[in-house]
Amino acid sequence: MKLDGACAEQLRLELRGTVAAQVPLAPLTRWRIGGPAELLVRPADRDDALHLFALVAQQGWPYCLLGGGSNLLVADAGVAGLVIQLDAVRQLEEPRPACLRLGAGWPLPRLIAETVRRGLAGLEHLAGIPGTVGGAVVMNAGVAAGCFGQRVQRVLVVEDGLARWWSAADCAFAYRDSALGGRRVVLEVELELAPSTSAELAARREAALRHRRQAQRVAWPNAGSVFRNPPGHSAWQLIAACGLRGERCGDAQVSEQHCNFIVNRGTATAAEVLTLIRRVQQRVAGATGICLEPEIHFLGDFGAMDDANS
Repeated sequence: MKLDGACAEQLRLELRGTVAAQVPLAPLTRWRIGGPAELLVRPADRDDALHLFALVAQQGWPYCLLGGGSNLLVADAGVAGLVIQLDAVRQLEEPRPACLRLGAGWPLPRLIAETVRRGLAGLEHLAGIPGTVGGAVVMNAGVAAGCFGQRVQRVLVVEDGLARWWSAADCAFAYRDSALGGRRVVLEVELELAPSTSAELAARREAALRHRRQAQRVAWPNAGSVFRNPPGHSAWQLIAACGLRGERCGDAQVSEQHCNFIVNRGTATAAEVLTLIRRVQQRVAGATGICLEPEIHFLGDFGAMDDANS
């Protein structure tokens, strides 16, 4: 569904944030791939975002969210409707000791740095994971040492223009998944952390960063892990065992350093990345019977290959 011209004008009149047409999305993603947003909307703060989503529900405008641009493939044709970025929703409160209530637009690396500075433990093992707090909640970002959802007490969720708090149990956190996402928007998160010392937390964060750099040292633009690890297996090991290390489709390539990464060697298109994803899925399934499920999200119209996210 395309928007009519009155939509942009109404948004500019009613919001304090920015509204821009035909904005290239490739520079806003870690893959550096994808076409433009029909309208890119950035609300000025939490209240502006609440007003925006009330308008969207009232008018029936199509929309999707863009966080930090990690774990995301944008279609070459771009994205119709509103692309909403909550990067300015960054309020931060400490309502009680060792509890933080913060906006979904906080970059996760900056939040971890802030918790280290405040001497609040619980997130430092996630150091090096890109993206925003909102994305970390929806995807339940994590490593072997633990995941983001373990620290969530409640989440302010907007659905059909209405906001309400969800408990951690409501969110149904699972491996790289939750009951959030889709038409549900994470706007605010309350985290329960633990008192510690900044020096100890800084050491833990640095250790996590060193481990991540060594394990995922990849030279080209990428979106992180492309596939979820199937139960009892590592996706990268399955891909490597099928002889797919370095496999290419145009400028999209299975990384030679980490086989669960697909890199953009310069001018890769979304179509090339998607073709490579399907090729990997087919080869692994044919050799092992295991169907690799994408961990990344897809924005826009991918035409006949649009079932890659299923």
